[in-house]
Amino acid sequence: MLWRKLPGESGIRYLLLSVVSILFGLPLGYYASQLAAHFGNTGAGSPNSIYTMAFMVLIFIILFLTGIIAQKAAEEHARLFELKSFKEYADALHQATSESEVYNILFAYIGRMPLIRHAALYYYSGKPLDEGFCQKITKGKAPLCSMPHKACPLIQSETKRMEVRIGKSSSCRHQLPAYKSGSYVCIPIIDAGHRKSILQVYSTDESLLDRVNISNLKFYTDIARAVIHSRRAIHALSRKASTDKLTKVYNRSFLEPYLENQIEAASLSNQPLSAMTIDIDHFKRINDTYGHSAGDHVLVLFTDLVLKCIRKTDLLARYGGDEFIAVLPSTDTETAQVIAERIRQAVASAPIALPDGMEIPSISCSIGISTYPFHCSSMDELLKTSDMTLYKAKQAGRNCVRIYGSDLSHLPTGL
Repeated sequence: MLWRKLPGESGIRYLLLSVVSILFGLPLGYYASQLAAHFGNTGAGSPNSIYTMAFMVLIFIILFLTGIIAQKAAEEHARLFELKSFKEYADALHQATSESEVYNILFAYIGRMPLIRHAALYYYSGKPLDEGFCQKITKGKAPLCSMPHKACPLIQSETKRMEVRIGKSSSCRHQLPAYKSGSYVCIPIIDAGHRKSILQVYSTDESLLDRVNISNLKFYTDIARAVIHSRRAIHALSRKASTDKLTKVYNRSFLEPYLENQIEAASLSNQPLSAMTIDIDHFKRINDTYGHSAGDHVLVLFTDLVLKCIRKTDLLARYGGDEFIAVLPSTDTETAQVIAERIRQAVASAPIALPDGMEIPSISCSIGISTYPFHCSSMDELLKTSDMTLYKAKQAGRNCVRIYGSDLSHLPTGL
């Protein structure tokens, strides 16, 4: 490892190797000459003198060749180690299921590089740039700075990377004053949305900036960039397949396995799980009076209203037609009723304007609530009981919220 930290050019390495060989060869040669003097004449041209010089040369050659062999062996071992590390890194990346996991793997492997003293990784987690929202991965303090992500010079420019020898060239204006020596590299990682994440690495050794280390850093980030692009494409395709084309909320094919998982989680955590079946009142009348394009517009507006009333931890899915299911994890019946009433009031009071400027009478909705495990014992029962309760809300005159209760407990056998 010490040899690898010597200057990188092979010519300089061989010069150093020659010096070391001479330093070791001279004492051995001197010792040999003393032995020769002990056993006979050592004058100029004498056999012992010639033997001594030959022995010194031989010792020098042996040491030099031994050093070359040791160097080649060390270089081969280093190459094999790097190849093994790269393979493990690539395998780990391709097993990652999300962008955040890819970034964490990149950070972990970069941190294993011998010269790296500190590292940090700033990356986007799906929100647009103007929100300035990014995640930071680091151990301890950030290696170089505490800059806002959008303020980074690499975000603002087309520069491929920034390499700095601290104290010998102009440093970044965001650099922390605690770092007074060494070197650092900042590398942008451009994702499929043309947004830049930033990898920062710092070393107390200026040789961090040599050609081999920079190439290795670029290799790591290039592989990660390719995997990030593929994971984002897969996520986009998966999202497209699991969302409703019109309203952009989840569809029925996504809802059912999701609800199964939530039922299992609720059982393990001993927490309630509520579901609301929501239906627009007299929706067919809107289609018949104003046309299906107006009905589609109402569905989109209705979806937006509901999404604003539920929490980030809740999920809304279009179950079919104008019927929606809201899943509320870790939510009891009373809390679900508060949320449902908030939805009902928001929908009833919202003005409905069509794209052509025409306004239609305000709409209303009916909501049925059921809670696992108090009203049901499975996913199918949860959906069935909330749907039955919605029917009771319709019978009660619409524009109201109803909770599954004793008057609805006569479920058919085998439900």
